[in-house]
Amino acid sequence: MSPSVIKCENCGADMLFNPLTGGLSCPYCDSKKDIAVIGTRKRNFYTERDDSIVDDSTSTYKCPNCGGEVVFDSFVTATKCPFCSATNIVKLKDVGGLKPDGILPFLYTKEMAYEAGKNWIKKKFFALSSFKKNFKPDNFNGVYVPSYLFTSDTHTTYKARLGKYYYVTVGSGKNRRTVRKTRWFSVSGEVVKVFKDVMIEATRHLSQEELHKITPYDVGSLEGYQRDYVAGFSAEKCDATLDSCFDTARVMMENDIRREALSRYTYDVVGDYNAYTNYPLVAFNYALVPVWIFGCKHKEKIYRYIVNGRTGKSYGKYPLSPARVSLTVFGALAMIAGIVLILLASNGLLG
Repeated sequence: MSPSVIKCENCGADMLFNPLTGGLSCPYCDSKKDIAVIGTRKRNFYTERDDSIVDDSTSTYKCPNCGGEVVFDSFVTATKCPFCSATNIVKLKDVGGLKPDGILPFLYTKEMAYEAGKNWIKKKFFALSSFKKNFKPDNFNGVYVPSYLFTSDTHTTYKARLGKYYYVTVGSGKNRRTVRKTRWFSVSGEVVKVFKDVMIEATRHLSQEELHKITPYDVGSLEGYQRDYVAGFSAEKCDATLDSCFDTARVMMENDIRREALSRYTYDVVGDYNAYTNYPLVAFNYALVPVWIFGCKHKEKIYRYIVNGRTGKSYGKYPLSPARVSLTVFGALAMIAGIVLILLASNGLLG
């Protein structure tokens, strides 16, 4: 789960993965090398969960600024944190890492990622000036984020108590009024549904909410993992277990099943809903998905702009400039005061 060292046969320099060509390129002599596409496979959740290759030529670095952990090749001696751009990251130890089953290679370059956000940052008048000043292509970091993709057959039996509102008129005279009541009825049934490639991020430094903002990923284009695709990039360390990720996926699937079950009925309110879902066949794929990240830390808080490395879809938050916010507030107050004075003067209420 780290950058590979592929030497250029022409000049001996390290080759890098080029998102534009889908192959390796030498930054010095412009030599190119194709990457042969290989297929990926799904593993059985119940019987093949430990059947994976260990990659032990990696080192884990931790950022004391934001706490991020990222995996690089063991030859890397100094770099910067891709999540907050701090340069004081510390090598923790050499570790063995779980080799992914699949990967979605970058299609967007850092220049393309910057272009995706250029108009966004220009419109942020209240953004801190240092944040805007550092918003440059060179400060975008390409990171592969670890994710689990779950495919599952499901069979659900459910019972629910649903209510339909109706209205009656009660009382007489001044006390006559309309009262809402509920007519309850019981339902039951089953839902058989297949879920395909439910993506759960196995990371804690980019939240599920953040990554949801830049989805979907074209998981149908997933390729078999090869280290060549990661040359010149980094990969975040997987810090979530397979079981915890499946628990998250299960909540998402069962919420979807609940919506489908209840969509069969006409109702206004749900009194009770009880269901049991069986998962007879679950397959998973441990994969890396590409994200471009521009980040900084301001007043103990991390602000990031992230870009889907396949589609260019983006999302970001920025630190506010106190000076610009204050100037705008004072300007608005001055304008209001001016309008009040004009109105008072026009009505002869001044002096």
